Amino acid sequence: MGWKIISTQSAKLKKRIYILTVGLTIIYCIVRIIWLGGLFTRKLVVYSTFLQTDFTIGTLYLDYILLISAGVLSTIYFKKQAYTLTLYGIFVLSLFLIFPRLFAGSTFYEIKDHHLNQEYIIKRHESNLGNDKTELVVFVYKEVLPLVYVNQGRYHKIVSTKSETYSDFWKLRYVVNKEGNYLTFKKFLIPLK
Repeated sequence: MGWKIISTQSAKLKKRIYILTVGLTIIYCIVRIIWLGGLFTRKLVVYSTFLQTDFTIGTLYLDYILLISAGVLSTIYFKKQAYTLTLYGIFVLSLFLIFPRLFAGSTFYEIKDHHLNQEYIIKRHESNLGNDKTELVVFVYKEVLPLVYVNQGRYHKIVSTKSETYSDFWKLRYVVNKEGNYLTFKKFLIPLK
């Protein structure tokens, strides 16, 4: 008789743990779907200036670990396949949507200057136009929360590959004006909003 009471209490505890885990997983997935919407539009970046690391991609690994563990727990608890199949479907879909981003990580550079009141990072690249001409492109991100940066704009300039602007751009030799509202690579003027 005593074993029945213990096994019944054990079953109730097991059920509560499974329901709590699945409930937290659902809440986490809803929050992450909203967050990923911001990441896919490239409006938000999760970046640590201290570690000089882009956490945008790193957070995706946590998603996979959570989805796999929730899938295993739901397979154990739910005997019906619908919930488990839905979780695994979301996981497979996210693999196809997010997997290319794992290879396309970005390199960001912190803008350091005593004239700045805000934290800024930039992402830069170039497009070769031929005939010693290239288009320099800079994406500026401003810190809005700790570790969270919002895209402030995309700026570009066509220059000669033999110019000082081109050289300064790739050597990260920049100047911030006294008001802290412009960043310049020689003749390439970039507003900091």
